[in-house]
Amino acid sequence: MEPHAARAIPTEDGYDVFCTTQWPAETQATVAQVLDIPFNNKCYTMICQSVLEIANVNDHKLLEKNINVSVRRIGGGYGSKISRPHILSTAAAIAARKTKRPVRMVADLNLQMTYSGWREPYYAKYTVGFDNSGKITALNIDITSDAGHVGNEASVGVLVAALQNSYYIPDFTFNAHVAKTDTAANTWCRAPAHVEGIATMENIIERVAHFLNKDPLEVREQNMIQPNMKRFVLPPHERNVVMEDILPLLKEKSSLVERKKQVEDFNKANRWKKRGLAVIPLCYGFDYPPFFRYPIQVAIYERDGTVAISHGGIEMGQGINTKVAQVAAFTLGIPLENIVIKSTDTMIGANSTVTGGSFGSDLCSHGVRQAAIALRLRLDVVREKMKKETGKDPTWVELVQKASAEDVDLCERYWTFTKEHPERYDIWGATCMEIELDVLTGVYMIHRVDLIEDSGRSMSPYVDIGQVEGAFVMGLGFFTSELVKFNPETGQKLSNGTWEYKPPTALDIPVDFRITLLPNAKNPHGVLGSKATGEPPLCMAYAVVSALRQAITSFRNDNGITDWFDMHTPVTVEKAQLLCGVNPEQFELYKEASKL
Repeated sequence: MEPHAARAIPTEDGYDVFCTTQWPAETQATVAQVLDIPFNNKCYTMICQSVLEIANVNDHKLLEKNINVSVRRIGGGYGSKISRPHILSTAAAIAARKTKRPVRMVADLNLQMTYSGWREPYYAKYTVGFDNSGKITALNIDITSDAGHVGNEASVGVLVAALQNSYYIPDFTFNAHVAKTDTAANTWCRAPAHVEGIATMENIIERVAHFLNKDPLEVREQNMIQPNMKRFVLPPHERNVVMEDILPLLKEKSSLVERKKQVEDFNKANRWKKRGLAVIPLCYGFDYPPFFRYPIQVAIYERDGTVAISHGGIEMGQGINTKVAQVAAFTLGIPLENIVIKSTDTMIGANSTVTGGSFGSDLCSHGVRQAAIALRLRLDVVREKMKKETGKDPTWVELVQKASAEDVDLCERYWTFTKEHPERYDIWGATCMEIELDVLTGVYMIHRVDLIEDSGRSMSPYVDIGQVEGAFVMGLGFFTSELVKFNPETGQKLSNGTWEYKPPTALDIPVDFRITLLPNAKNPHGVLGSKATGEPPLCMAYAVVSALRQAITSFRNDNGITDWFDMHTPVTVEKAQLLCGVNPEQFELYKEASKL
């Protein structure tokens, strides 16, 4: 992924800053504060003053109006470029102010991984009550997050809404805590707290299934939320529950019944290799934060009818620019090639919010649609006049030129303010995964994944399928290989490079990877009936933990080990092998060889 980088250029009115940020407005404010220090936070002021004294910077003060931040695109974000790039942006600005020359700074991977923190770890304790059918009647969870040395970006508040996943539990209580440790401050990461909350609930479901000696899917279905059932922290409105459509479709597409029998037969016939087949459901609540706002500007050029759009969101590979352009083309009724998306900056995109959580794609698409509708209404008046005069529909270029001649404003601005946000909605999905585990080494292979996600009426199916695939594979890494180690004495991160930190590679991707966007899905609250796709699939990657558990359990049962075992993620190759409980006394070939 592209590292943190920044370039600061002195200009006649201040500084132009180009940086890898998901939040240009916050970068603008941070640079202005560091160079000016007009605010009242004494601790932060002392730090800024000491930095400026070291740089011997004492000339004129700067305000936000003097800082121009521009972002064309960034090479991946996932939360790591919300606040952390401010470190380089402010440093480059201070150096540019001192030298009166352009300054460019790039953090190498080891440095970036050392100071950036990472996704917050969570630790949960729980007490669960259930009946013989597996129906959970009561649940209390006590959960703690590790914020690092400061809790500015603790995500535990988000986790509360994610814990229940797709289940209904009549008596559900919880306590949430934020712990401070001597590590670098942790930050947001894709599907923050949702993935941890859903994994916590799925682990509890599997513990209940183990106690009752039932198939985990049977317990999951026993507790599935039904229409009109309320969830414990979400608004009390009727819910569009579509799991009753998704699970039967997943069972059919994945040939679940037949493959379950095949897995059982394989495990009976093989001692040192075991397979697991797991199904994980998903309900991902998508609720627009009230402070998420993006300015949008659409400009139609009078001579050739081409359209330029600028919005406050950041393109980072998630396809926000593609969706915005497609929505504009659809609404205006013009070819997609007539539209271009301009860079995001703090002039047209002033006061924009962070791009993250898939909210940017949704809200910028919503905003450009509203702006395009306003333009279309103005142009429709001119179109009707031209039809009366000529008896035929004008071409797009003719229409635009005529509208310009009649002084019709061909530019429109829209602000996605809180009261205009689309209503919250739920994103449903389910995944079936089959893995094969070598119990002697802990190495496993994902043979097949069938994943269904309710994306509503997708605005851009290819973009959405790419988002689903990418998020799911990212989740595989989180749950299996991305182990982070720290110095126990100092708290320094030791896993600060790809030699020690292992993201998933090509061989970790499922051999057979089948993605289905739920057909005929509707979302009355989304933009053009669509739903977000960037975060939810990552949560369903918990299926790899569930499938590994089944494979490990099969081997343990063969050897008389029937007690429950915890699988604290990530379940690395080493951990998977150790959990199998392989006993060297079972190696018959070794025994025979020792007699020679």
